[in-house]
Amino acid sequence: MTNTVDDASTASVSYKALSQNIVSKYVKWSFGAGLIPAPLVDLVAVTAIQVKMISEIGEVYGKSFSENGIRAIVTSVLGGALPHTLKTQAKRSVFKLIPGLGTVVGLAVMPALSAASTYAVGNIFIKHFESGGDFLSLNIDEAKEEAETLINKYHNKKGNTADAAPAADAKVAKAG
Repeated sequence: MTNTVDDASTASVSYKALSQNIVSKYVKWSFGAGLIPAPLVDLVAVTAIQVKMISEIGEVYGKSFSENGIRAIVTSVLGGALPHTLKTQAKRSVFKLIPGLGTVVGLAVMPALSAASTYAVGNIFIKHFESGGDFLSLNIDEAKEEAETLINKYHNKKGNTADAAPAADAKVAKAG
């Protein structure tokens, strides 16, 4: 006689562990994408990485959705949750066009922001799938709030390299 509660709990733990490994892998890829020197190309690459990550996490939990649908969800969660952060992220990406300091700011900040947003998105979907949700039942408003919390948690855990960015932004603005 098997204990289905223990079996379900073990399956959930292994799904979560497998999904956390997927998030860890794609956080590293996102960090690398943040190093792409071409402005805004880095943002496109990070979005593609996040779509692939969410798709893989969905597969772990037996959920499927189109890449376009996942892209729309990621944009809704991050775009709505972090308008200031994403505007700043795009601005810093464009700073890569400015020779010298602009390039340094972009390359110093974008990898951390890219990794943090990927960490947040991945963990939001893991939590959602763990609770039995699917792609269509994600509460975007709750996900937006959670994204901000998780991005701050990631920065605090990893040592926020973005703390120096406002000062660097001010130097770039004065130089321009």
